Amino acid sequence: MKTTVVAIIAMVLMAFCVMPVAASNADNDLYTSKYADIDPGFATTGGITGAVRCHDNLLTKGVTITDPAGIVSPLELRADGTFDLIGMAPGKYVINIADGNGGQPEQATVTVRAGYISFLESELLGHAVDGSSTEELDTIVVLNATYGMQTIVIDSPAVPGVPGVPATPDTYVDVGQWHGDYKKFMGHYYFVGCNMGKYDKIAGTPAIPAIPAIPAVTHIEGQYADVRADVQAVIDGGAREFMFDNSKQGIYTADGATLLKAVADPAVGQVKSVVINVEINGVLKTINTMEYETITI
Repeated sequence: MKTTVVAIIAMVLMAFCVMPVAASNADNDLYTSKYADIDPGFATTGGITGAVRCHDNLLTKGVTITDPAGIVSPLELRADGTFDLIGMAPGKYVINIADGNGGQPEQATVTVRAGYISFLESELLGHAVDGSSTEELDTIVVLNATYGMQTIVIDSPAVPGVPGVPATPDTYVDVGQWHGDYKKFMGHYYFVGCNMGKYDKIAGTPAIPAIPAIPAVTHIEGQYADVRADVQAVIDGGAREFMFDNSKQGIYTADGATLLKAVADPAVGQVKSVVINVEINGVLKTINTMEYETITI
């Protein structure tokens, strides 16, 4: 019995000896909570992980991410609605869904810190569809797409030519014997003067050379750009209505508010045409329109 009591007293004393040391460590920052952020110090990029609430996303379309510089890129969800991004520069990003919950747009922001995996600051629901739905997604293939315009600019106008005038030969008029200055002998006329002849001479005219025309000097401004890959990327991102906006150099949502794909202006200052040949579930569709007009796939 005495042995047991002595052992208990010894354990209590040991506990009192340890406790001040733990407190001392805390006071000297030697103890760090496992829940505190640990900045690795050498990292220059971070990551993003997230998900839309709906785990079956057959109808969720138009998912994009906008980086701190305002560049918009398509964001692909996994079949379960999750996504992960690594190697992201620090800063604030925006996740957009063009066709989200109830078919309405959704948006969530996330701030990336170097060395950390960041989470969305608000929830994205996604466009839900019952898992038993038999609705199939359209297969859309952009066969070709052009965007642009060409204008002929006149640097100097054309100058019309002046036709030449041929020479006229000398002619002789019979004015009667003893009235003219020329006589004719064996087909030739000879000057005799003093009205000793029968003919008067009418002098011909020399030739006037033609002045050639000067063609106009022109050059072509603008071109037609191949935007097949750009249009395909916008469609693959889920957009079914969009437009080309020359003033902001890109493909935007139909309301012009959201950039879907940056496209360089192939014909500055000109209102350009847009021609798209697309195959939807094997059926060819041709779209021939102008920029600023809504394109519906």
